[in-house]
Amino acid sequence: MRSRVLVGRNRAIGTCPDAVLRKTLQYLGGLLLLMGVWAGSAQAVTGVTYVTGESGSSDVIFRVEFDTAVAGSGVATIAVTDARMLSLDGIDFVPGTSDTEVVIGMPPGKIGRFNVSTGMVLTDFIADTDAIDVSTPPPTPSSWPSSILATTTHFYYVENQFGLGSTPDHRIIRRAFSGGAEELVFDGSAAAAFFGGAALTNFEGLEIVNLGGGFGERLFFFTEDPFSPPDRWLVSIGLTGAGVWDGLEPFIELSGLSGAVDGTGADELDFDPFTDLLFGTNIVTGEVIAYDPAASAPVVPPGGTSPFFISPAQVASGAADGLGLLGLEIDGIRSDGAGRMVFTGRGGVVGSFDIASIVASGATDAAVHALVLDATKTFDDLTPMESPAGAPLPALGPGGLAVLAALLLWMSASVLRSRRLFG
Repeated sequence: MRSRVLVGRNRAIGTCPDAVLRKTLQYLGGLLLLMGVWAGSAQAVTGVTYVTGESGSSDVIFRVEFDTAVAGSGVATIAVTDARMLSLDGIDFVPGTSDTEVVIGMPPGKIGRFNVSTGMVLTDFIADTDAIDVSTPPPTPSSWPSSILATTTHFYYVENQFGLGSTPDHRIIRRAFSGGAEELVFDGSAAAAFFGGAALTNFEGLEIVNLGGGFGERLFFFTEDPFSPPDRWLVSIGLTGAGVWDGLEPFIELSGLSGAVDGTGADELDFDPFTDLLFGTNIVTGEVIAYDPAASAPVVPPGGTSPFFISPAQVASGAADGLGLLGLEIDGIRSDGAGRMVFTGRGGVVGSFDIASIVASGATDAAVHALVLDATKTFDDLTPMESPAGAPLPALGPGGLAVLAALLLWMSASVLRSRRLFG
């Protein structure tokens, strides 16, 4: 009975003056649905990122293009050379510039600005981070700005990376891209009121995660464990609507992370929208964390050791072309948005690992590979992924292929019915 009703509807359409128009709209609707399925099931094939680092004795920004799933597919070329002989560290895109300009934390005491499309060194966002005056006196005598986090309106930076600067201050600062005065986001000394007089120091890594459900936005970062140095913590603070600390107690999200006597260790952070997990690196041990902010718990794969996604022992025992790559002073990390994380290391590696593979089978050499491996180069931090010009359409996953096949059958059947009814 249903098929008769459907045929009856088709015949009714066939007798209308605008039958052709309606059929055309039906096909256009199918085409739009097909495009939506294609985009929704896309897996990233190629990507481009800009990486701070060194080539020989020059401080540079590399442009690295690669396929995150293919070992050795990366090609690194120099996009910008900074002849001022200043270190280039944390990097992010400047919003509203079509991903052509970047903001960079520069440990000599600057927040730099560069055009990665033209190769130009632009006027610094902050020419001297020692001279800023927020709610506490300026750092004396030298700050060491590093990790950069860009929002749509501001850039956040760590003032004294790992405590490597000689300033006693350990703060997170932000400033609007449009200019104006710098703002104090969080002062580590203020944590003493919550931790029995112990301040938080040696910051690195910045990421804002919106937890929703009335919990709002929280700023995550690494800090030294004041009760068990040089171990490190993953900490978060609540943010007000104005984007600064809400004054409430910082949360210790993870403890027992590796640190070194010089204050280095747990390093950079990036939130992966594909899995809703926060990933972090460690420049000393190569360990990787995957933290679920909604559940307030680490993800520990089979055979792993809490709280690590990839433990220091697994890195140390891994193959040179697998897990061992994480031992090359791993620094930056970014999501490719399609199930893999891309990492950079000062040992000359840009690599990636497959999240689902590690979650299912544990950390294996097969899940990690190098995209670029060149001991003559030093790679530090990297920008979010972007698609290269002229990139092919993304590939369909199995679910997308099934729906595509169904759509094609539906459109073919519609054509045949149209030929019978209108022909």
